[in-house]
Amino acid sequence: ITDDKDESLPGATIQLAGTTTGRITDANGRFSFEGLQAGNYRLIISSVGFEKTEKTVEVVGGRTTDFKTSLAVSINELDEVVVFGKTATQEKREQPIKVEAINLEAIQERSTPVVQLINEMPGVNIRQRAGVGSGVIVNLNGLQNNSIRYFRDGIPLDYLGRAFDLSIVPIGQLSGVEVYKGILPANLSTDALGGAINLTSPEFYSDQLDLSYSLGSFNTRQANINGYLTLPNTKFFLRLTAYHVRSDNDYKMEIDVPDEVTQNLTATEVDRYHDAVDSKFVEISAGLKDSKIADLFEIGYAYFNYEKEEQHGFIISNPFGEVMRVEDFNAFHTHYKKSLVKLDLDLFAAFSQKNNSFIDTTQNRYDWFGNVIAVVSGSSGESGSKSLQNLTFKNFAGQVNLSYPIGKATIHLNHNVTTDRRRGDDQFGPRIEVGDELVDPLGFLATYDKNITGLQVTIPYLNDRITHVVTAKRYGINTAIQRARGNVIQQRITTLKRDDYGFGTSLKFAFDTDRFIRLSYENATRIPESLEYFGDGAFLLDNPNLKPEQSHNINFGFYGNLDSDKNWWIDINAFYRKVEGQILLRQVLVLNSQYANADDSRIGGIEASVTTTLFKNLEASANLTWQDARRINISRSNEQGLEGARLPFQPFFFTNLSLSYGCHELFGKNDRLSLYGNYSFTEKYIFNPIPRSQEPGLFQSVEGSQLSNLEDFLIPTQHLVNLGASYQFGKLPMWLNLEINNLLDLQVYDIFRVPKQPANYSVKVRYQLKNKLNYK
Repeated sequence: ITDDKDESLPGATIQLAGTTTGRITDANGRFSFEGLQAGNYRLIISSVGFEKTEKTVEVVGGRTTDFKTSLAVSINELDEVVVFGKTATQEKREQPIKVEAINLEAIQERSTPVVQLINEMPGVNIRQRAGVGSGVIVNLNGLQNNSIRYFRDGIPLDYLGRAFDLSIVPIGQLSGVEVYKGILPANLSTDALGGAINLTSPEFYSDQLDLSYSLGSFNTRQANINGYLTLPNTKFFLRLTAYHVRSDNDYKMEIDVPDEVTQNLTATEVDRYHDAVDSKFVEISAGLKDSKIADLFEIGYAYFNYEKEEQHGFIISNPFGEVMRVEDFNAFHTHYKKSLVKLDLDLFAAFSQKNNSFIDTTQNRYDWFGNVIAVVSGSSGESGSKSLQNLTFKNFAGQVNLSYPIGKATIHLNHNVTTDRRRGDDQFGPRIEVGDELVDPLGFLATYDKNITGLQVTIPYLNDRITHVVTAKRYGINTAIQRARGNVIQQRITTLKRDDYGFGTSLKFAFDTDRFIRLSYENATRIPESLEYFGDGAFLLDNPNLKPEQSHNINFGFYGNLDSDKNWWIDINAFYRKVEGQILLRQVLVLNSQYANADDSRIGGIEASVTTTLFKNLEASANLTWQDARRINISRSNEQGLEGARLPFQPFFFTNLSLSYGCHELFGKNDRLSLYGNYSFTEKYIFNPIPRSQEPGLFQSVEGSQLSNLEDFLIPTQHLVNLGASYQFGKLPMWLNLEINNLLDLQVYDIFRVPKQPANYSVKVRYQLKNKLNYK
């Protein structure tokens, strides 16, 4: 199908007259009907902006009939048409399972970090050790660390390493973010305790090229590219996506530094002089869409490289000057989708080889001003024992997803497999005696196999006013590792093999099309990750004796409009979690940490958000979260005094206020100016455990506490203001963006009171070529 200039016409509708069978033309204006009997068929062809036409085609049995026609431009004036509907993001939010969703396609021109956008959601608080590329801890309804699972397009992110870490991945790599709370649907079948984050990739239906580049404080640079090309007169496509992120992270911060003479600690302003990050990612894929054999068939290759300087260990007391981490991987994947009558089939498989290196070999010792203050002898490095460690991980990820309707019900079946094979070496590491030979224990194979199956049934009742979702899951783990403990000359083999099961149910009752309540429950299991079992050989120690942790999750909430004009909307959710055998990261000595099964915990809380349009083009939203996460059933006798105490590192009250304003045709035709801002408040919270009786209350001053040095156990109250502006040019497919973060230049902290960035800026330019390419 073409237009009157003989240009291909995508999106045109072709219907077989007298039937309900139809097709829509692809990006090249092509369509096909398969399996027709011989005879004459009348085609009704239409497209928005063109005259409808009817054509008769004779189909001869046993061969393909080619057909071509053009549509004339319609000159009729149309009355105004108002279309009512809900975006995919809104439909996600209205599921029986509690989901928060961000549509990033509408804000691609922004330079806002993905981690910041997620942090502005209700019920979510993200803490980051320092700047770009540094460690991130997501707290979701009181659960955090590996209790939260991460996906890319519904596929667990294990095989992609750090490539889509929230602290690195640019906004241009994503079309949206989905945050699941309390219970996961079957298509995200995994062993999350209380939620998951699914990063969705942009989908392309026509040829385009999207380029962006940003420059910011601390020599932060970010380049992103997305390209998509369909081969002429075929259903084949090529796709390229890539990014490069670089930052020195050399911001100034005030910390306690020993005085050169007295060695007394004095608050001093210093630079983070050894905290740079450089990350590169490229993915190339090819395949075909909308063919007889597949709705989608794709094969792809990805490469990633990450180099990160380490400024300090788990806490900020001792600066490093030469410690480095390096990661790179090569990954291959294949993806297949096909609708077979009623059955929807989705298959995915990927293999990657990842190499992790930790480098700490220097004998130099540095102060906070970058000076070498000592040269030591022996086997110690800056972070502890000297290390030149290299670890190789061979990872396989496979997933089968099936969906089949039975009457009004729909059945979903998901099975995913994750395997890890790890070997390594460290010329400075410990050795164990095997026969008459001393052997590097990292050279032994460490294996990790995880199998998870999820079954879900979705049933609507009472003309879809009630939707009931029931899920069941099986969790399987099989792992083995050979290891040495310290300098003990002993070979030790530890294995774990077990199966666990979980159950969940969600119920949604709709009062009308815009208001509903929902209730959900899940008994979930989380299997420890390979990193938690094996450690990283550096600051993170191994612990193969870990056991899976389990939780009971309950959500109850209401969503709907508050006024008849539907300008005010509220989403409120109460949640409860009880975690048994909780796995927590604990500090070991000064520099190291280790995951361990701690005591049980009980978490309760409430989150609420309100959105509104205050007046034309000015939108506002506000949310707040209160959560109470406490230790219970403490078994260690020396910690009995902490029964009922708050879990450390967990904010218990935080809120966000956001405003956005859009103005069209300010300077020229079709241009647009967007202004936006966010205010974030986090109440002080503990990072060192203290008894419940000594905890400060909400907004309560630390003065008068039973602990004279209570402020030393707390991360202070924090206020953060971010502002931004974007301009879309009218005659060019180009956007210009400016953002200022921490506008008030207030001191903000994170893990172990590590200071975060002061006031900083970023400037971004985006250019998009999204026209039909002419192959003539």
